[in-house]
Amino acid sequence: AYGQSGTGKTFSLVGPEPLSKAKVVKYGILPMSVHYIFHKMGANEDIVKSEVVVSFLEIYLEQLKDLIEPPIPGKTSKKLKILEMAEGEFRLFMAEKESPAAYRKLKHAQRKRKNKKKEEEVIIVQNLSEHRVQNAQDFVKLCVQANDNRSKHETNLNASSSRSHMICQVQLKISKRNGTQTVSKLNIVDLAGSEKISKTQVKGSALDEAKSINASLTTLRNVIDGLAKGRKHVPFRDSKLSMILKDSLGGNTRTSLLIAVSPHKWMAARLRLPRHTGDR
Repeated sequence: AYGQSGTGKTFSLVGPEPLSKAKVVKYGILPMSVHYIFHKMGANEDIVKSEVVVSFLEIYLEQLKDLIEPPIPGKTSKKLKILEMAEGEFRLFMAEKESPAAYRKLKHAQRKRKNKKKEEEVIIVQNLSEHRVQNAQDFVKLCVQANDNRSKHETNLNASSSRSHMICQVQLKISKRNGTQTVSKLNIVDLAGSEKISKTQVKGSALDEAKSINASLTTLRNVIDGLAKGRKHVPFRDSKLSMILKDSLGGNTRTSLLIAVSPHKWMAARLRLPRHTGDR
């Protein structure tokens, strides 16, 4: 979800506050998507085993933060690091977390494979906590916790302005009766709102936040523009946001962009930029 501050991005993706008391029909795209995943898996008799693993990540002032297991003051916190690996390496990485036997089996299968074509790249965040959920209700509890741990401040445009980007990663692993196994990843991103500082009139730390938000959104627009025009160099590495979303914007993926805009006359001059990004 992309757009100006105060236009309803978090409401569209997550839902009303408090989400814990909202009815299912009031859920945003994020909890509704997970609800749909469990519904479809439950209705498919060919699935013999499934696993849904969820992570919530915040990017605040270009720093990474685990929203489910945030740093505790006074204690040494784990360092989150962005890793880029080939798809084969990623599968081994996932198998190793499952069990030593699964790792050895996949390693043996990869050695026997003759096809050495170039693999797609996969992005992971090392040390980001992963949480298995058994149903949509488990997910909603994590969603509430993650949203509560986000960096928020009041501005002239929004009483509860998200000052960071939130990325929810849903990893799905399915085994079917015929022996096939599918691994997929869904990234749902609640971007911090772009700001015109003359409108929000923020100062101090809030001004630093606004500058960081606008810079990372500018990089994301440049990435989208580069992909749309087929440029050889696309500046994924210019921000942590675009780097993490690298495998969600190209290759074997589908990407949807929700543009949030406001009808208020204050926002009229700023409508062109979100629309232009959406067109790309």
